[in-house]
Amino acid sequence: MLRIRELRESQNIQQKELATKLNIGFSTLSQYETGKRFPDYETLLKIADFFGVTTDFLLGRSNQKDKPVPPEEDELAKLLEDPETREFYELIKDFSDDELEDLLNYGQYLIAKRDSKKKP
Repeated sequence: MLRIRELRESQNIQQKELATKLNIGFSTLSQYETGKRFPDYETLLKIADFFGVTTDFLLGRSNQKDKPVPPEEDELAKLLEDPETREFYELIKDFSDDELEDLLNYGQYLIAKRDSKKKP
């Protein structure tokens, strides 16, 4: 049986409230919770996303509740905590591919220029 009721009750959410937030019928949600009906794939994903759990946890196939975060996203989030890095990101986030390539080339030029000054 799905863990919807367990998750809903742990967050003190009423069935009607959850049904509204998921844009499904109250009786449909009740049937999901009692195992009389099973959600389609999209609804299953919507429920898992709402509670921030994996679909395997929701289905009772795993006890790993939290969705794993790829290291790249985690590292990016840490980088963006720095105000200057965040400002730079906001500046370039809408750059075209050509503009990003130009920026990369300019960065490589600056590094080469710096390195040439270090050589005796």
